[in-house]
Amino acid sequence: MRAFNTGDFQELVYPDGSAAQRRRRRSGVMWMEASASERMLADTVVAYLETKGVKANRGEGDMYFEGDEATLARAIGPHLSPAGRDLAQLLVREQRSPTGADASILLTWDELAERVAQSERFVTMNPSAPGRQEIAQWHRNYLRLFLAGSDNTEVFHRRTGVLDPEVRSRLERYVLSNGGTESGRTVSQYLDLLKKTGYKRTAAVTSFLRAIERR
Repeated sequence: MRAFNTGDFQELVYPDGSAAQRRRRRSGVMWMEASASERMLADTVVAYLETKGVKANRGEGDMYFEGDEATLARAIGPHLSPAGRDLAQLLVREQRSPTGADASILLTWDELAERVAQSERFVTMNPSAPGRQEIAQWHRNYLRLFLAGSDNTEVFHRRTGVLDPEVRSRLERYVLSNGGTESGRTVSQYLDLLKKTGYKRTAAVTSFLRAIERR
């Protein structure tokens, strides 16, 4: 990837990105936006790369490249074990629809709940599968976000400190559907604690969430 990911290539595939902006400033161009033709060419190049299994992602002013999990899964899927196919499905889903970015949760609460449950099933059912440790880490992250939100997707009201009713409802439904799992028991314990505090974030709630992060 590094062989072609030069400043010139960044300008080509991301004409509104940092590299292109720096060039415009150096040349004294005051109008900083890319032209329609530049953007069309960039989209064409990115689309071509994706047909070859190279996925492009934009973030913080640059274009990043990685192997496309869906392309890889189609190529090697028939040769994978059931656990391998399950792993490929998880990888494809996370790449196509990332859980979060820029300290924000990008999924609905239902989607996040499903990722908590599916990742736990994979870890539980495949104790020696390749990729298990990575998915276990994903599961811990999913669960942490499900319970505590993120910096830019807050679950407690900033002024009152009370848990968002929509989040509370989704946590309660998760317990009903997954009460027999480890994550279901954790969510149940969390709700029991919150009930005692009037569903407000207190020092005890913060300590509980920090313990989740340390697992």
